[in-house]
Amino acid sequence: MNYCLIDFPVLAQGKVANLAGEQSICQKFYEMGIRKGAHIQNLGRLPFSQNVHVIVGNESLVLREEEARLLEVCSF
Repeated sequence: MNYCLIDFPVLAQGKVANLAGEQSICQKFYEMGIRKGAHIQNLGRLPFSQNVHVIVGNESLVLREEEARLLEVCSF
């Protein structure tokens, strides 16, 4: 089952199924290591903000809510 990253359960692991958005935002995702098929874990939202904390591969990243809505994730 595929989820928007915002709706992906906290502490769940999966992989990136699809990237949406303009070419510039997709390029930004690639530079951060977020690619189709990349392993991702949702660590939840940061306190007092709507930002989402994730681990992609070995990297810990914080994405804005608008960016997280552009990522489609499937669970293992």
